[in-house]
Amino acid sequence: MDGQMPNLSGSVSAPSLDDTIAGKPFMFYWRRVRWLSVLALALYLVNLTWDIYPYLSWIVGGGLALWLNYWLARRYRVQYATALTAGVWLGVFSGLLLAVTDIIWYHKLWYLLNLVRLPFIGGCLGLVVSLVSYLFFLRITINNKKN
Repeated sequence: MDGQMPNLSGSVSAPSLDDTIAGKPFMFYWRRVRWLSVLALALYLVNLTWDIYPYLSWIVGGGLALWLNYWLARRYRVQYATALTAGVWLGVFSGLLLAVTDIIWYHKLWYLLNLVRLPFIGGCLGLVVSLVSYLFFLRITINNKKN
């Protein structure tokens, strides 16, 4: 090189909030998922405090993903990819909130591993629930609205 900057005209830029994911901007998902994630956190804290049921966060996550997809299908008539993406984002955001809560609640260093584990599990749960709900009855709801 002769001391000049290389030409970066073909480089990839960092993603922005205006980029689309499955046909919708990121802020579309964030606006729909943030309060459901806070609700999942509140129910998780209630479960931690009163020790109601050990798998309540799984049940709550699945129920919220189911409700989110039903609501998106009824209100926005979203397509397949948008419904799946919304479920995954709900699982990831809820998992991050639950992981941070576990770190604060238990004060153990190895709970830092939950910062990877819980968003991954939550995203997979949201994906599976969204897939099943779309295939079974959300497709029926969308088809009935077209007629």
